[in-house]
Amino acid sequence: MTAIIVVQKLLLAVIPNFQFSTILLILFFYVFGTKPMLLITLLYVIVDNLWLGTFHVIYTPVMFIAWSSLLLLLIPFKNKSINVWFLGLIGIIHVVMYSACFGITTALIHEIDVIAYVLADIPFTLILMVSNFLTIIWLFKPLYNVMSKYYKIIIGENDCK
Repeated sequence: MTAIIVVQKLLLAVIPNFQFSTILLILFFYVFGTKPMLLITLLYVIVDNLWLGTFHVIYTPVMFIAWSSLLLLLIPFKNKSINVWFLGLIGIIHVVMYSACFGITTALIHEIDVIAYVLADIPFTLILMVSNFLTIIWLFKPLYNVMSKYYKIIIGENDCK
């Protein structure tokens, strides 16, 4: 699962602020559960940072915290009925949390004015918000249905609407 996230990120790197990482992590959370998703996230952060050469004593833990914030948004709704519109909203909220983590950290590491960095990042954050929302509402249900059937996981009441 980690390899899928890393490869899709590398393949889609030519499109600024567009990737399927968020939808895949949400999918893995609902199919595999909390602990596997946390492990997948940790491995993804380590591989991504080693591959890109961005492994840093401050940056790497912040990246793990930023991606784990998605888990914190999802846990309260684990046993609720899955609604793709709500998950799309979670994807938008996660972008804000993710961007805030990186904006502040990047500004501090590179000694850049935090407000200037955040303001300059607004267009890219908006692109990521829209792409997350659209990919989640369009692709979550079909991916979820395929994965849950393929792995023969008993999902219980969590049917996509």
